[in-house]
Amino acid sequence: MTASLNTYAYSHCTPTGAARLDGIFVTDEIRKRKQGVETLAAAFTDHMAIILRVDLSIPFTLRGKGRCLNTSLLDDPTFQDKLKAAWPEWNRHIPRFPSTVRWWELYVKRMVKILFTREDTERNSDRIRLENFYYAAI
Repeated sequence: MTASLNTYAYSHCTPTGAARLDGIFVTDEIRKRKQGVETLAAAFTDHMAIILRVDLSIPFTLRGKGRCLNTSLLDDPTFQDKLKAAWPEWNRHIPRFPSTVRWWELYVKRMVKILFTREDTERNSDRIRLENFYYAAI
């Protein structure tokens, strides 16, 4: 179930008027933890950034075993090159396993997960640095 946070700040302003074009929809559990909502000028768009402050002192209910892999990386030529470069090294480990199926299950799946996680972490840190730069410029 989702609920709007019903804030009355304007998120899009023009010389001729203002509007509440943007919104945040959250679960009831997150809405109950809401500490505040505010808008902030953002240098990279004509909309205001919406900041939602949430109390994280109470643990959230965990679902599943963990995070999913960012499969959009498979479309990125740079990531494809990294995957192709790692493949010969992974193949060298086949003799250490009783079968290629066991090699795949015990080794390759783990190495693929590591590769995805490292790439995703690098990209997120680049994005965070860029966002911090924009906010510092404001």
